[in-house]
Amino acid sequence: MTGETTLERALAALSPYFPGLVIIGGTAHRLFELHPLASRGAHEFLTTEDVDIASSAGLASAGDTRLIDALRQAGFEERFRGVEAPEARYVLTDRPVAYLEFLAPLTGSGEKRGGKRDVLLRIGGVHAKKLRAIDLLLHAPWTARLQGSSGPVDVPVANPLTYLVQKLLKLHERGSTKRAKDVLYVFDTLTLFADALPILGAESHALLPPLTRKQRGQVQVAVRKHCSFDSLGCIGAARIAAEQRPRPPDNRQIAVGCNIGLAQALPVIFSAG
Repeated sequence: MTGETTLERALAALSPYFPGLVIIGGTAHRLFELHPLASRGAHEFLTTEDVDIASSAGLASAGDTRLIDALRQAGFEERFRGVEAPEARYVLTDRPVAYLEFLAPLTGSGEKRGGKRDVLLRIGGVHAKKLRAIDLLLHAPWTARLQGSSGPVDVPVANPLTYLVQKLLKLHERGSTKRAKDVLYVFDTLTLFADALPILGAESHALLPPLTRKQRGQVQVAVRKHCSFDSLGCIGAARIAAEQRPRPPDNRQIAVGCNIGLAQALPVIFSAG
């Protein structure tokens, strides 16, 4: 990774809250190139300047403002979007396309007493939006060493298998463009770890938290529906790749790569039995 990233700009503010904060989303995918099992230069990365951060519910605090204070010092500004289901972004004032977004596990009904929606968790003064399946991404993160303003920082990052499973679980909720992008993220992750997929598969019981039968079924359905060569997910993923890469995979390559790779990486879900 070259140049100062959004994450590196925020490291001094975030580091006191590690390991309760875990990097997820597109930034996690970019950091996978630093993973000891990754193949270097396997593919061109999708570009992103936003950083999604999974927040443990155990960090919840009412009066603590240290995190938001430190982010403001680093040049981030809090901005809210939406009314009924508000979400907060922490935007770099000198680079408005770059921002942090905090997400926390949603458990239970998602409602408080009286029917009011329970959508935000306050951590160190920042607001984390509660979503389903974020708990998966907090399980067994690996550590990437990044250079912060005061020296190297060990940063928790979602492990490749929880990253893949969470992407697949959420595909049915995504609009067509974001779904295609997520299918490409799945394919790219499998390509990046192609030589190590049997190793990850052998470690899948440790790297994944216990999945319910419903979750396993949802992942299988997502692959059948969105990772076939004639699916809109694979066709759209190939279109995105063609717009950004000199040697893009086509929809058939994406479908085959996803199906073969997932079978190797996730035997707990795709075992022959």
